Amino acid sequence: MTKNICYLITAIMLSSCVATGNIPSDKKEPIGKFSEKYQSNIASLEKYGLFSYKVETYEPRLLIGYPGHFEWNGNCLEFVSIDSNKKYTPIFPVQTTTINSDGTSFNVSGINFSVGDKVVLGGSFTKASDNKVSLFTEGNRKCLLEETMTII
Repeated sequence: MTKNICYLITAIMLSSCVATGNIPSDKKEPIGKFSEKYQSNIASLEKYGLFSYKVETYEPRLLIGYPGHFEWNGNCLEFVSIDSNKKYTPIFPVQTTTINSDGTSFNVSGINFSVGDKVVLGGSFTKASDNKVSLFTEGNRKCLLEETMTII
């Protein structure tokens, strides 16, 4: 578990070096080609009603590590902060997120972890109503909590 946390922190730090918001529009993939390329990622996110974004649509922000864990609350996946015990709806990067067939483990940006593992994630918290991230998979609207965490 400690090894997963270290790998996840490393992946997050590496992710912060990528400028995702400045891709010229002539370099962006058409939505159809994008969907074909990431069809299995999209299908696994949609299967569990999860929210995601295209990496190029995210505005990079200062990364801070947020300790917590993921848990299923009924059919809703939530990120629970260890510091405050507050719950957030996670929004995943569609290009780098895959989920195993039973929804108990994830791979985000090349790092494997299981629901319930203590992890330190990079991302930003926003109110669901103020979310400026363009969602690619809409997720289950019943699972959208007051605050979201966009995971990098």
